[in-house]
Amino acid sequence: MFKLVVSCGYKANKLQRLRYDLEQLRKSMTISNDTKMLILFCSQTVFIMICALERVALLSLAYVGSVTNKLKLIVIYSQQRKDI
Repeated sequence: MFKLVVSCGYKANKLQRLRYDLEQLRKSMTISNDTKMLILFCSQTVFIMICALERVALLSLAYVGSVTNKLKLIVIYSQQRKDI
């Protein structure tokens, strides 16, 4: 089982710790051997651009989640054996 642990904090006494269970994420996306996947941390601007591309069906977003207010976690996958 793969886990990605993200730790971030605005102050030392307010440390936020978020865990993403990548194995469960993989299962929920039903990834086959032909599928490529990209896990990406990006800024709000890039996040908005990627979501815009997804809306016009240029990308398939499997999962989008907030890590902090300014950082997003995005998993993009392709089932057509194309480079991401």
